[in-house]
Amino acid sequence: MVRKYCIIMLLFLLPLCTYGRTLKIGVSYFDPPFVIQLDPTHFDGFDVSMIRYVCKTMRFDCELIAFKRDRLLNEVENGTVDLAVSDLVISDKNASKVNFSIPYLINITHVIGLKKQVKNPFIIDLLYNQKIGITDESYQQHINILKIKNPIVSLYGQDDEMIDALNRGKIGFAFVDTYTASYWSNNSSDLIADFGSPLHFESLVAVAVNSKDQALLEDINRALTQYRNSQQFITDYNKYLLFF
Repeated sequence: MVRKYCIIMLLFLLPLCTYGRTLKIGVSYFDPPFVIQLDPTHFDGFDVSMIRYVCKTMRFDCELIAFKRDRLLNEVENGTVDLAVSDLVISDKNASKVNFSIPYLINITHVIGLKKQVKNPFIIDLLYNQKIGITDESYQQHINILKIKNPIVSLYGQDDEMIDALNRGKIGFAFVDTYTASYWSNNSSDLIADFGSPLHFESLVAVAVNSKDQALLEDINRALTQYRNSQQFITDYNKYLLFF
């Protein structure tokens, strides 16, 4: 009788145990439309909804921890967090620090700047001798490929810091992804313009995972595959990205 009772209790508790691990997930303080911190413990945005779906699919709890964007990969690498999201781009340099999941978005590089600066159609020559802001070093490669003459490139730790520099005239233009460009052109009181893509530079966005946890990477890849084929992906895309 005791043995039967123990088996019943074990079967009851087993599903609860699968939620025993809490994943620590690094996110940027402010990286719209991917991450927006509403208060110290509440976040919204495409990446936030995506990673919550992934955690639920893996039957893990998740704890979101905010950092400056330029610290995220280091925090994953040193084990402060298990993984990170915030429009993180796969590149050779980034992949030397962490593992990356399968991609869940494709980004195209766009140029943004103050609308009042460009009266005529945008051309590459307008970037010559200009101060250009970036938040990911992968954009430096795009600037090099475009053969922009005498660019002065500044790397910022957060998108909002770069946008503030743009508004204050500390930089003339910035290189960002498609969705970030659309967000700011729609949420800057008509001050910032999206000048489009100078060339079709594509980047793959993925989840950064600690390189020592191969099993977690495989679990995330399976959950991401399910997410990309789900109605939730369509809902999230329409809510956070489509109208941009």
